[in-house]
Amino acid sequence: MIRRSDVFFIILVVVVAAMLSLHMAVIVVALLGAFACGSVYVFAGMIPSRTEGFGTRVFVSMFLAVVAASIVLIVPGTLGLTRPSLEKPVLTIAILLPLAAFCFEILRTPGLFAGVMRWLARR
Repeated sequence: MIRRSDVFFIILVVVVAAMLSLHMAVIVVALLGAFACGSVYVFAGMIPSRTEGFGTRVFVSMFLAVVAASIVLIVPGTLGLTRPSLEKPVLTIAILLPLAAFCFEILRTPGLFAGVMRWLARR
């Protein structure tokens, strides 16, 4: 069954192909459209439930964090903010998003967190 996000992605592909055939500059439009399609997953409830396996949850959460980090990296340049003073905060935020997603999944796994704490207590 085709999901709503798949339909949005197909529409984006058709639009980008049409713009490429007309020799239009589509880099910014394509990237923002792709990230908009990726954000549909977030709002549609793509964040996995606690009952799924740890590896699956980490993979999905890290994927969503990388999408968000890419948006953080692209939007300032798209809006024309070229001040060098913004470079370090933007990079810091983009790096911290996947790290925060990984930590979030570790904290959401009580068995794993308790096992790590027991292992640390033995040392």
